[in-house]
Amino acid sequence: MESRSHISGHLRRYFDHSCPLSGDLIPWVYAIHAEYQKLQSAATTVESRRETGVTHRIRSLFQKAVESAACKHSPAIWRLYLQFEVQQQHEKEAKMVFYRALRECPWAKVLYVDAISHFSADLQDIVDIMTEKDLRIRVPLEEVDLLLRNARLAKEEEPAREADIC
Repeated sequence: MESRSHISGHLRRYFDHSCPLSGDLIPWVYAIHAEYQKLQSAATTVESRRETGVTHRIRSLFQKAVESAACKHSPAIWRLYLQFEVQQQHEKEAKMVFYRALRECPWAKVLYVDAISHFSADLQDIVDIMTEKDLRIRVPLEEVDLLLRNARLAKEEEPAREADIC
């Protein structure tokens, strides 16, 4: 255990030093991934929904990354950040990340698609923003709403099916 934490400390210090100096996205992604691995291993011992120091560290790394010139206009890092907040079940923070991402990457249609899948209740608002930005929507809004509703129903039925099997 000690040797693992010793290596982890070295790795953390390395990334703390090299990420801000780098003009690239890759060190930030590796630093976030290393911390995320710690979170995954801690989730087996600690209640997974509870905030830990590692979750705060990951959030801090994302904050620093999206403020850096190398990552500010990268839809990939914004998508990872949004996904992290959604996994932590922080809808309010996830929406704030989404709107910040739109300010930095208004051309990235994938951000809107992610938002629709995570915040289906705000479908009309997201579509209105897409229309404002002159992004094309190839599927009628009613069809998207129907697909989202069917996906929600399937998720709700899944636990019932598992209970029937047991």
